[in-house]
Order: sequence, then structure tokens, then C-alpha cells
Amino acid sequence: TPIIASPHGKKTIYYAGNVIFQSSNFGQSWEPISPDLSTNDKTKYAPAGGPVFQEATTAENNGTVITLSESALKQGVLWAGTDDGNVQVTVNGGRAWTNVARNIPGLAPASVISHVETSRHDAGTVYVAVERHMFDDFAPYLYKTTDGGATFANIAGDLPPKAYVQVVKEDPKNPRLLYAGTELGLFVSFQGGNKWQPLLMKNMPRVAVHDLLVHPRDNDLIVATHGRGVAIFDDAAVLQQITPEIAAKRAHLFPPRPGLRFNRSGNYRMMGDEAFYGQNPSPGAMFTYLLAAKPSKEKPLNLHVFDAKGSRIAEVRNPAAEAGLNRATWNLLHEAPKPRKEPKEGEAGEESRGAAPGAVPALPGRYTVKLLLGEDVLSEQPFDVQVDPTIAVNPADLQRQFDTAMQLRKLISGVNQALRDLDQAKAQLEANQKTATGAAKQRVESMKKELDAAIARFDADDERYRVIKAPKLNEELGPLFGAIASGHAAPTDAQSAAAKELAAIYATESKAHNAFVTRTLPAWSAELRKLGLLGLTTIQPIP
Repeated sequence: TPIIASPHGKKTIYYAGNVIFQSSNFGQSWEPISPDLSTNDKTKYAPAGGPVFQEATTAENNGTVITLSESALKQGVLWAGTDDGNVQVTVNGGRAWTNVARNIPGLAPASVISHVETSRHDAGTVYVAVERHMFDDFAPYLYKTTDGGATFANIAGDLPPKAYVQVVKEDPKNPRLLYAGTELGLFVSFQGGNKWQPLLMKNMPRVAVHDLLVHPRDNDLIVATHGRGVAIFDDAAVLQQITPEIAAKRAHLFPPRPGLRFNRSGNYRMMGDEAFYGQNPSPGAMFTYLLAAKPSKEKPLNLHVFDAKGSRIAEVRNPAAEAGLNRATWNLLHEAPKPRKEPKEGEAGEESRGAAPGAVPALPGRYTVKLLLGEDVLSEQPFDVQVDPTIAVNPADLQRQFDTAMQLRKLISGVNQALRDLDQAKAQLEANQKTATGAAKQRVESMKKELDAAIARFDADDERYRVIKAPKLNEELGPLFGAIASGHAAPTDAQSAAAKELAAIYATESKAHNAFVTRTLPAWSAELRKLGLLGLTTIQPIP
């Protein structure tokens, strides 16, 4: 039963039975504005079933308006389709109605008019979808009129033979872009009909599509399926902008929507298995791009993000790279420093519960994303990063947050480099320890103890450090960075003081570390070779 809001009055709504009812006070009172618009075939009103038991649901009865649309361009023009073959139109708000079904070529009697759609671009253009599966006729029937119903053209074109149509929608921004919800899934036409192709969305099965909506505010394509839920194609602008010239390109990057910085909270999977909720889009800036062919392994696809100064600040890891439309998301974070240890295959990394330590949030402003094959730039687009518009943010506070986070990122990077290098030297000593004997082995063990002390400058090396040992830079920097980099505010006085204190500790420890790796380790390497063992890899000082 259709109930629609009028585009010409905030409190005007329509409701359909076998007649059309109108309310001008948002449902407080109603009045009929049409006669019976169905065929009024009383043989279709009898109860179903029998002779033992009569059905009482009335689901099998027909003679009802099941689709209704009012023109957004011309007030008083309403179109109604019935489940028994009538297509009725009024141009004067319901004072007179005309059945234009006879003008539709090849329309068999008693067909279900599954959907009527008035154009938002031309007052005389209307689309009509018809389905006849209850007659064992599964063919798609789809029609268009450009003269208010005087004549109709069949635009079903190359839709599959059994893809009977439940709904047709004209895109609100591109009149040549049509969507058809069929029994065999969602189809799209970029030529205004006749030529169609399936619009396959990841994680959406090819099931019957019964309703469609391009959201008037967010411009997302919302797809309602029969009994299997709702799917959303984020940012229909991509479909609205496709032209033959774009489709013929080797690759094309579409203009991204602004990336929004906003706080998110997770339930850490404590909701149980019965909670019903949809999947949110990935947070950050979403990039959509069209590829003519899947890239080769020799020249992989890359997505790089640059700031307003032209500096590369981030790379989207492992972007989708299939022939056709692809999507990838940048999380609005600068590249994090290389970690102390890379996660093993199948093991959760540092980003399993959020951003890796040192991944600084991007400031609001203008950025550029570039689509590359290897080092060759194929396409690029500017885009904006914005802060959640529902909160008030002081730009100076965000700058202080950014500057402090970048300072801590530098410290985290230095600590990770130092520990990574020392871990490597330790592994080399342990390898020598296995092959050394006698005095040589004792000397290697002595070196290893001294190396452990060098590691301890940066790392407490104990999961229970908060109770047993005082934390070192490796344990201190991550939590402080996370506290400062989250949200949209300047660091507190205590956080700023802690950052200065850790910077001072880093200056002392890095000086001692650099002396160790540039003097002690080379001397050890020479000594090990004299003992007939493997020398140590040269280690660079940290900044």
C-alpha cells in the first residue's frame, strides 16, 4: 500500500487503496481525490481457498493501487498503477483521471503495474514497470513516456529474459542513469534504458530487488531486497558521472567525497550473536576508481595521499584492483612509523584495535589522492578532510594536537628503529653463541648481557612492567600518543608536560644508544671475526 509525501507541501501526503486519499494536515484528516482506479472486477474479491477452508488474509485479492508518484516538477500531476493492469494519471490534483494503459504497447490485461516513476528532470517523462510472473510470464516489461502518457516506448532492451521488474528509478541528478530492481538483482542503464548491465555490489547476493532510493541528502543508493535486508551503495555520484569517455579510459579516479574526522567506539564483540545492526562504511576518505583491466604483479596498483604542500603522507595498503569499479579507504592518518616487529602471517598487528602508535590524524584541509601503476600516475583528484560538523573545534587546538602528535611520532620512530636494530644484533649474537665454544662462547655471552642492557634503555622487556618494573620509552610513548592523538582537542597541560619529559629522556637515551652502536658494536664485530665467528651488521644511529 503506497503512502507518499508530496514534494509540494510539507504536510501533504497521499495514501492509496482502490482510490487515492489525500491529507493536507499530515494525516489528521483524509479525503478521497479519485474514483475507483482499478478495473473493479468483483470476481477478484472473493475469498481464496475452499471448499474446506476459506482464506481470510485478502492477500490474494486484487483491484488496488499499489504504486503512486507525484511529479516534483508540476503540482497536481499524479500517476497511479494498479495490480490489475490500469495506469491512471491526473493533471489537476485528482479532479479528473485518465487511464493510459491502452497506450502501452503489448501490455496484456490484468498485468501488475509494479511501479510508476515520475521524472525529476522533465514534467512529461514517466517510467512504468510491469510484472506478470503470476501468469508464468517472467519477461521484463519496462516503459517510458515523454509526452505525459500519450505514447510509450519499451526500454527493457537487453534485460535478462526472466528478470521481471519490480521497480524502476530515474537518478535525481543524471536523467540518463536508470536503476531497475528485478527478480534477478539490480541493473543499471547509463543510456536512459534499452542497454542494461548488472550492478553487482560486494557482499550483496543477486536476489530480488523490490525498492530503490537515491538518498536526497547523502546521495547514496539504497537497495531494498525481498526478505534479505537493505544494502547501500555509498556515493552514487560515481554512477552519475560515468560517461563513455570515462569508461574507455585505462583508469579513472572519481572525485572523492570529503573525509570526515569523527570519533568512533567499538563494542569489542561483546554484543552477542543476536544483535541486528548493519555494517557501517569504513571510516575516512573513500576512493572509487575504474580500471579497464586488472594490473599485473610487475606493476601493482598504488594509492598515495599528498598534503597541500605536495608531500606524500600516506599510502592505502593493498587497494582493490579488479577490472571495473573498485573502492579503497584512507583512514585519515599519516603513515605510522615502522614497528619494532612486523606481525607474522595470520597474526593481528598493531592496528587490530585501532591505529598503530604514531599514526597522526590528518589536519582539516585540502589533500590529493593519486592512482598509480608502479610509479606511473594514471589519475589524481583533490579532496577535503573535514571535522565532524556536529562539534565545535578550534583550529588552533587541532594544530597543537597535530604538532605534539608529530613530535611523539618522531620519538616512537626512533625507539622502534633502535629496538629493531638491537634485536637484530641480539639474534646475531645468539647465532654465534650456538657455534662458539670455550672462551669464545663466554665472550659472546658477556656481549649479549651488555646488549640486553642497551635494549633495556628503551624497553622494560616484561609484560608485567607496570607492576614489576618501571616503564621505559617503548611503553610510555604509545599510551601518551594515543591519548593525545584521539579526539579533536589540544593536549592537556599534563599531556604536554609528559611529552616534554619523554623528549628529554629520549635525548639522553638516544645519545647513549648512538655511542653504543657506532663505537661498541663495530669493536665487537672485529673481535668476533678474530674469534672465527660472524661479525655484526652495521647499525645506523637514530635521529
